[in-house]
Amino acid sequence: MGMARDFPSEWKVPLCVAWDSQFFPEVAAVHGSIDALDLNSLLERIGAVSSFTNMQYWSVTDHRLQTLITNSFAAPLAQPTKPRSDYASLEFQVGQELYFSEQDNRLPDPVIYRIRIIERDEHHFVIDITNVTAAKKFFLTLLSPGDMRMIIFVSDTKDGGWTCYALSGVHASKLANIVENPKSQLNRLLAFYGYISGADIATLPWAK
Repeated sequence: MGMARDFPSEWKVPLCVAWDSQFFPEVAAVHGSIDALDLNSLLERIGAVSSFTNMQYWSVTDHRLQTLITNSFAAPLAQPTKPRSDYASLEFQVGQELYFSEQDNRLPDPVIYRIRIIERDEHHFVIDITNVTAAKKFFLTLLSPGDMRMIIFVSDTKDGGWTCYALSGVHASKLANIVENPKSQLNRLLAFYGYISGADIATLPWAK
């Protein structure tokens, strides 16, 4: 599993993120480039949550690439089972909270997540994705609300490209460790990075 210290030495977690290293003592970390025309097109990719079902990841359990998300849709928190249209880039405004339902291939029930926009301007954005409902399996609570957090930092580069730094922290119960391989955390983060970056999934450094 990657650690935050594996990032380039000049990069630091912005104070605005308020990352709790005690709550998330070990994190998965990804740093890479993104192929996109502009910032709005990148936000459109993230906002198109119904397309998350196209994500592929390396299954440590099955030893092969497979679909990570079986169903996903945008939905208001007050009516989490009522799908709405995907989020447009204009909806990604600082302070705004957007919600979506996601069915993981390893879980029997969907989990509701919140996307919070921390920073955004024409050169960069920072978003925070957190579960707001519990993830359960075999009648066990694997993750309580707030136990999964993913932070995505995207900024432009001098050559006109885009670079991405991503952190994923999981505060899992001891019971979760019985049914979940720790390498899966990194592979799930890589799957999301591969989705928004348009990377060839065959070239990603999957934890096997």
